[in-house]
Formats: sequence, structure tokens, C-alpha cells
Amino acid sequence: LWECKLAILATAGHPDPMLIQNIWTNIIDHELDRMVNNLDVAAKKRSISSKIESLGRLYSSSSKYFPLEFLVRKLEVFSCRNGGGEYTWVPHCLQKIGVDLPRLLDVYNRIYLAKEATWLTAGDELHILHVLAAVLNMFVESPLSVSSSADRRQFTVVCQDAVSAYLGELYMKQTEDTACMISRFRDIQARLDRLRY
Repeated sequence: LWECKLAILATAGHPDPMLIQNIWTNIIDHELDRMVNNLDVAAKKRSISSKIESLGRLYSSSSKYFPLEFLVRKLEVFSCRNGGGEYTWVPHCLQKIGVDLPRLLDVYNRIYLAKEATWLTAGDELHILHVLAAVLNMFVESPLSVSSSADRRQFTVVCQDAVSAYLGELYMKQTEDTACMISRFRDIQARLDRLRY
């Protein structure tokens, strides 16, 4: 039913952001309700990923009907609340439907910069930083995923600036949890510095 509503809005060209976000919330919640008796978090993630991928193929070309930042936030809140320590499932899901790494980094960075208390109340205040580290790591492990040499150079600079900002904030906190993240971002920073085009 919710998918039909989304299709009707897209076909009619009716851009109502609040209604579209409500429909996406109901699509995701319906998928989770379907899995309510399954305690396996990985199975729930696979189910949601499958749904996002199938609908994303239809709507990802239009930000009106595929509100990327809203969806990333919704999926990451689910991920944070349910733990599991698997921080790449949302980025991988979105990459399968054509969302590139620069766009992913931009969206996650905006979510991080919002500094919402949601992450602390959901169980892990560093959750988005873990995902950001995973996204940055995807790039350093496969820099050719950003197609042109000029785009890679520009994206590398964006990544270096982001890593410096994250490290600056982590240095100010200095807890056991942040020490691991500092080490991870330092490693990413060193690997970014070694990239050649």
C-alpha cells in the first residue's frame, strides 16, 4: 500500500516532502514489522536493504521521491539502536543503487555536523563517526571507485579536510572509545596522504 502511494505521488509529480518522508517511514516500519519475530538483526538489515534497493532503483534519480539524507538517518538510527557493530551495510546498500562515495560522505557529514542527541540516546554517540570511517575506508581501499582523476584529487582533499575535522573533535573528548576512533582516522589520514593519481 505504501509503495503504491509513493508510486502515485511520483507519477503525479506531487512533491510533498513531509508526506514522502512519512511514506518512506511506513515502508521501512512495515518491513521491520514483517520481521518482528525474527531476532536476527542481520536478517532485518538484509530485508530492509533489499526493500531500499528495489525501490531505490525506481526513485533514486529523484531526490523528491528518494530523500537520501532522511533515509540514511532513519536507517542509521535503526542500526545504532540494534547494534551489531556493522557500519557499512547502509553505505553498501546505497552504493548498489548508484549513490557514489562523494555523495555518501556529504550526507553522512551533514548528519554528523547536526550533532543530534539521537545517537547518544540510541546507544552509541560515535555511531556516525564509525560509519564515516567506513565510508572513508571504502575510498582509500578502492580510490578508482571515484571515476576521473580530477574528481579523485578533489575528493581526496575533501576527505583529508573531513578527517582533520573529525580528529580535532575526537582529540577534545579523549576517552577510551575515542582513542580507537583516533587511531582509525589517523590510519585513514596516512593512507589518503599516500594516494597517487
